Amino acid sequence: MTAAPVSFAAGMAGGEVRVRLHKGLERVELTGFGLRIGRPAGFVSADSPIGMGKARISLKEKNVFQVRWEGGSSAEKIESDRVWVRGQMLRVGATPVPYELEILPNPRKGLDVVARLDLETYLTGVLPAEMPLSWPMAALKAQAVAARS
Repeated sequence: MTAAPVSFAAGMAGGEVRVRLHKGLERVELTGFGLRIGRPAGFVSADSPIGMGKARISLKEKNVFQVRWEGGSSAEKIESDRVWVRGQMLRVGATPVPYELEILPNPRKGLDVVARLDLETYLTGVLPAEMPLSWPMAALKAQAVAARS
């Protein structure tokens, strides 16, 4: 998994961090409980049955995504420049991912998967990855300030 910050935007209480998790995938295979897939304006396009849902998302043509649910007989089309995904215990393939994702075309080829996190959630994950928790509290606080900027 390649994690690379994509942008920081106001939207959630403390701001929102977007982190690219996957780049240039031919299709995105998702599993999760209460899986919802749709346009950024709302999740009315494609909802999984209650319980664990499995779906495959691909790009059929410019601004047209195809969602195929496991066990479904037909595919649903979503016309948008990106697709939002929400659910619990989400996975892309076998990799656990945050509960809110954005899937968008990669400018070169395939699809990118971007995690959408509020700043505080991002910091609780990034700080332990950047330095040991055994370091002095002052160093950890300084790192938290640096990570916010």
